[in-house]
Amino acid sequence: MEDAVIDVRSADSRFKTKISWLDSKHSFSFGQHY
Repeated sequence: MEDAVIDVRSADSRFKTKISWLDSKHSFSFGQHY
């Protein structure tokens, strides 16, 4: 069993996705942000 890993990130360091219907910041694998 692997140990859990917690990576604390401030809001400014999170990835941001901004398109016509979505403006979000996220800290999980999404699209090109892996």
